[in-house]
Amino acid sequence: MKQRTSNRPSQMNDVFNPGILIGDVLTEKDVHRIFECQTQLGIRLSRKNNLIVIVSDATANNKYADVWDGDILYYTGTDAGAIDGNQTLTGTGNNNGALKAVWDNPDATAIFLFVKYVANQCTY
Repeated sequence: MKQRTSNRPSQMNDVFNPGILIGDVLTEKDVHRIFECQTQLGIRLSRKNNLIVIVSDATANNKYADVWDGDILYYTGTDAGAIDGNQTLTGTGNNNGALKAVWDNPDATAIFLFVKYVANQCTY
């Protein structure tokens, strides 16, 4: 993958620029390296860059029911225990810490969405 620009916020603009384009495909390691976030969760927080990365899993073996309705993504994949009901900010699932961090950090500079159609290939 070619990085097109620096991903560090500049002094003039504090919004994170990952240097990628819509349609670019990154590996899980690329997402972690560029955004400095977790490597495998669906909701990934980068406190260092003040941003959130969401990876919607559209692979055949996905256990969640993320649904697109036009341009709206109904993201459901955060806690396997909540698959039959509402998600909570206090459960024991692996992603609840990230979900709570999103809730507690409404001033994040950006949310980046990737869709995984194939294992380890995240499409921006």
